[in-house]
Amino acid sequence: MLLYATSLLLFAAVANHGSCSIYGSTEDGRVQAVTVGQSSDTPTLAKRLRRQTDGPGVVVKRNYLGGSTHDQILVHWVGHPSQVLFVLTRRRDPATGRSLESWLWRSSDNGNMIQNETSKLGDNALIEWYYISPDGSKLIFTDIIHHALHITTDEGHTYTRHEVPFVPDKLVFQKQTIPNSQSDVVLGYDSSAQSLYVSQTLGKTSSWIALHIGNVTRYFWRELGPPYDNYTTVYFEVDLGNNTAVLKRSSSPFQEVEDFPQLGTFLPNSFYLTLQYMFVRRHATIGSSPLWVSFRRGPFQQALFPGLLPPEMYYMVVDASKDQVFMVVYHNANTSSLYVSDETGRIYSLSLERVVSSDVSIWMAGDPKVDVHPVEGLHGTYLANIVDSENSSFGSTVITFNKGGAWQRLAPPTGSSTTCSMPNCSLHLRMNSDVVNGYQSILSQDSAIGLIMA
Repeated sequence: MLLYATSLLLFAAVANHGSCSIYGSTEDGRVQAVTVGQSSDTPTLAKRLRRQTDGPGVVVKRNYLGGSTHDQILVHWVGHPSQVLFVLTRRRDPATGRSLESWLWRSSDNGNMIQNETSKLGDNALIEWYYISPDGSKLIFTDIIHHALHITTDEGHTYTRHEVPFVPDKLVFQKQTIPNSQSDVVLGYDSSAQSLYVSQTLGKTSSWIALHIGNVTRYFWRELGPPYDNYTTVYFEVDLGNNTAVLKRSSSPFQEVEDFPQLGTFLPNSFYLTLQYMFVRRHATIGSSPLWVSFRRGPFQQALFPGLLPPEMYYMVVDASKDQVFMVVYHNANTSSLYVSDETGRIYSLSLERVVSSDVSIWMAGDPKVDVHPVEGLHGTYLANIVDSENSSFGSTVITFNKGGAWQRLAPPTGSSTTCSMPNCSLHLRMNSDVVNGYQSILSQDSAIGLIMA
């Protein structure tokens, strides 16, 4: 197992079983694996990285994290101006994906020298994952086997161990800006017991409060500030059985949990919150939409769709960051369509038909993949894959520059050795629906405006 480091970039390569992966931090403090192909030839990988990154003052350094049979590596850089880097390596159970063995490594000089610091966590620690506080200065490492958290507030110089009264399958810090007095508030979720907890002191043993024991199926931190939400408001869905659920909320000091007013029951596993919008699905009569929307935490109202296509079955919000909702609706096995809303998220118009998306079984499981990508840093620009015609096995990649008002196919790259040319041939990009087949989806970032990797 190797770690490649430059002054600008970090690459983690797993030279095991012929696979190579690159890992980077995501917004919620977890990490995302990006497969870059088969490469058991690590010297070749090193040469390729040097060719891509070398320049004046840029040196690629290769670190061997030797002595292990671990097959996954997770990397976190604390962030400027710190030079501290955490590396977690794991050997996973191929059946469950859970850790069978884990080592924690740390560097204080941007990855030039990396030391194994597993012993700092004490005997028998088995780290499953780690989570990062909103300001990036504190990390919590979870041990789900021993129901324990290992917490550092000084960039890994020291750790404190805290046992918790549940299996810490997932922790969630807030993503939004919050006052310093609330920065240590964290949610904890036990997935097997479907129970939700909250701590106001960074997860210390005696601080956990049970918000609800059992049947919690979805949960979200608030994404608005006062007057719509308190800084610590959490919303969660509770399954009541008989195909019904209710929406509850609570805020610091978390002594009370209340039902969201004037909503009543809705279909389980349908609650979703993003920014000023909240969504649930309810039983609907023929000709009406099962989707209900709350705008800026107001009363839920029934969504309105044009009704040009078969009735809606499932929904996925693609983007809601620009005072509009971009939503893919699954109608049936042959039809998924992209709709754009008004400011309230209630009234929708059809933007694009025949969008490529997952099979119905994946929609039912609540984790669909849809081929629509908001291009970061370019307001109103989206890429999508569509099927050329109903029941066709051929598709096209299209792009809009005006929030879905008009779409056009992508021209093939100039200088290509193929005979592809518009309008009979266009560029086709792999997106989210192909991730299960080992392909990486499109990447864009607002710090690299105009650059798209595909």
